Amino acid sequence: MIDQNFGWRSLRYKLVLASVLVEVAMLSVLVWNSTRLTEDHLVNQTDYRIQEMVPLLNTSVAGPLFQEDLATLNELLKRVQNDHGLSYVAVSDINRKLIALRGTPHSTDTTNASLRSQLDARGTLPTFSRTFPIELGGQQIGYFSFELDTRFIAKALREVRQQGIIIAIIEVILSIGLLMAIGAGLTRKLQALASAVSNLPDKIEKLPSTGQAKDEIGYLTLAFNNMADQVHAREADRDTAIAELADREQHLALTLDSIGDGVIATDITGRVVNMNPVAETLTGRMKSEAVGLPLTESLTLINAFTRTSVANPVLRVLQHGKIVGLANHTILIARNGAEYHIADSAAPIRGQDGKLHGVILVFRDITKEYQSQQALAANEQRMRLYREQTPLGVIEWKPDTKVVDWNPAAAQIFGYSKLEALDRTISELVVPTNLIQQYHDLTNDLLSNKGSQRCVTENQNKHGELLACEWYNTVLTDADGEIISIVSIIQDITEQQKTEEILRRSQKMEVVGQLSGGIAHDFNNQLGIIIGYLDFLDHLHKTEGEPKQWVGIATKAALHCRDLTRQLLAFSRSRPKEGASIDVNATLEDMKSIITRSITPAIELKYRLAPDLWMAVTDPHDLQDAILNLVINAKDAMSGSGTLNIETKTTVLDQDFEAENPGSKAGDYIMLSISDTGSGMSKETLDHAFEPFFTTKEEGKGTGLGLSMVYGFVKRYGGYLKVYSEVDMGTTIHIYLPRQDISSSLTGPPGVLNGPMPTGSETVLIVEDEPNLLNLAQQHLSELGYTTYTANNTKEALDILGDHPEIALLFTDVVMPGGMNGYELAQKATANHPDLKVLLTSGFTSDTIPEGGLEKFGANLLTKPYRKQDLAQHLRRALN
Repeated sequence: MIDQNFGWRSLRYKLVLASVLVEVAMLSVLVWNSTRLTEDHLVNQTDYRIQEMVPLLNTSVAGPLFQEDLATLNELLKRVQNDHGLSYVAVSDINRKLIALRGTPHSTDTTNASLRSQLDARGTLPTFSRTFPIELGGQQIGYFSFELDTRFIAKALREVRQQGIIIAIIEVILSIGLLMAIGAGLTRKLQALASAVSNLPDKIEKLPSTGQAKDEIGYLTLAFNNMADQVHAREADRDTAIAELADREQHLALTLDSIGDGVIATDITGRVVNMNPVAETLTGRMKSEAVGLPLTESLTLINAFTRTSVANPVLRVLQHGKIVGLANHTILIARNGAEYHIADSAAPIRGQDGKLHGVILVFRDITKEYQSQQALAANEQRMRLYREQTPLGVIEWKPDTKVVDWNPAAAQIFGYSKLEALDRTISELVVPTNLIQQYHDLTNDLLSNKGSQRCVTENQNKHGELLACEWYNTVLTDADGEIISIVSIIQDITEQQKTEEILRRSQKMEVVGQLSGGIAHDFNNQLGIIIGYLDFLDHLHKTEGEPKQWVGIATKAALHCRDLTRQLLAFSRSRPKEGASIDVNATLEDMKSIITRSITPAIELKYRLAPDLWMAVTDPHDLQDAILNLVINAKDAMSGSGTLNIETKTTVLDQDFEAENPGSKAGDYIMLSISDTGSGMSKETLDHAFEPFFTTKEEGKGTGLGLSMVYGFVKRYGGYLKVYSEVDMGTTIHIYLPRQDISSSLTGPPGVLNGPMPTGSETVLIVEDEPNLLNLAQQHLSELGYTTYTANNTKEALDILGDHPEIALLFTDVVMPGGMNGYELAQKATANHPDLKVLLTSGFTSDTIPEGGLEKFGANLLTKPYRKQDLAQHLRRALN
């Protein structure tokens, strides 16, 4: 039972206190009003006295002041001070100079303020000062100042307050006694009611009652007894409901805590009211911390791409009353800074009446799923970009060979767009008709895991053009090993094969050329000995007879061999460049009659020469030989009838041409084309056409060196040669000769000296590593009148030059043993002997062509094998 001894907090005391406070307030107002009325009466009375006193004082003081009668003024001031109760009086002149005074001032001048305002401002006013002008005859002559003692006002007000307070205290004491008596009777019944109510809900008992209400307390008693009956009836229902509610709450709590997703519930203001452990883990905030806080403080959401805040889903649900979901690129930032990609939805919580009570937010961590999706999307994008941007064709086809994917590169290779290729078979798109069966065999082998994943096949494009393609095939299977589709990666290697073929031919020709040049060089040395001693034999047999005829026949055969070796050297490009500025059109016009005689009348000759043709850099004799060789080959290919077209034009080869044609160089060229309508050449024949001694003519009708010489001639002068030929259609050969540099001043090659064999008396040093050639050259020069010294190596030659300053000319072979060739020997010798002349001789192998400033010595070069006449002329020309 609750203690009902409330002491001063009892309702009885509170009623008494309230009544006393009201009574005190009313008495206070009465005392204050009485004091105020008394104050008004005293203030008005004082103001009236001042108003009456001022005119009297002005009349009394004006005369003595004007006469400056100080004695009279002092007497008047004394009488005024005593009569009117003034604490201070004073008179001053017009300049406020003090003339006479009585007393001491205690306050500032308050002339312009009313007595009430001063009294209200200060509460009590001991003195009140005023200053008035003193006038005489309407003219101001000074000032009169005084202080009024107002303590009588304060005393009267104090007495009034004391009397009022005494009366109020008596009235309050009487009221307290009366109210205490009334309150005791009232609270006694209320305490009984309170005692009964205090037993709720454990125990409730009815109050004693007659069954009728005589007053309000009686009515309250009846109402309480009625309530007690109802409470007893409902207690049983309440206990049952509480037990059921506890069971439901426990079940809901277990369910919420067992959910694998984060769950947060809010009220209608968006404040958290509940959350499960998963939500605690993801947000990093305990339920006890989050409950009562706005959701935005517990759940920080940003956009994964822009890193900007995401609108609160709960607020959106509260605004629209509908289920709201977040985008799949939403990030939850936990309290510790950890980031989770989440998927969530927010739904309204409604009662049975449909009224909105809050929002339930369900979210889950999809970070791994998101990362996997992003990686998958990135891989898919890379694969798509690869398929679209790779230069390799990508085709996916089903086991029935129908196309299901076709990338842009495949469209570029085969000419079919993706739309045209889909649902069509590989065979009808890219396989030539004559290879259908072979294609089916390859496909069957591939699908049965017997075939190779890589193959090179001949295909055709949309326009029927044949292509060489390299295929890389991958069979895609499912988990059960069943074939889903085949992915093929295709590279068009048509141009690559052409380039490789051209490069292979070029490398083969280079090797053959080097071999031919080396053989020709060594053969030239031996031919030089043979021809030289045959000339000696011819000189010994001065009379005609069989020995002289035998020598002549042998000499003719040896000279023919020399011509063959020169053709081999021309093919190997080992001959020196003796280029000149040549007008190809003029050369063709000069050769027109020769060309006409070289072909049959049944062959029609057509010239198409470009006007304003650039000048070419080449050797005119080599150019004429090349043209005649090609004309003769064309005549033989046409079997006596047909058309021979000879054409010239200027052309510019660009970087693309250079890339597609190994061995060519970009630049300005004169193109000479010779075309025939003959039998043409097969691919196999074309592969060997420029090899030395290769010929398709009957035995005895060709040496096989004609095209080899043309090839060597073109390469030697930095040109390029391209052949187009089809069986039964004819052959076209394009010769590209480099354009003459407009800044150069090339002239024709130096001519050969003719006339009688020249002689001399100078001293000549002969350097040759072949002993027989060395002896032969010494005999020739001795017969021509020269003094000679010989050396078989460069070191010996330098020693002889140092010992014999009279030597006028160095005659040396280019290819020498000991690490120093003829060019280097000439350079070192002329450095020590500036006046020394040089004549070189060589079989012209490619490794002896001068470089690095040694080209000047190549101007005087005698080709092996040489005859005595050639040696005499070149020697004399060098000395002169």
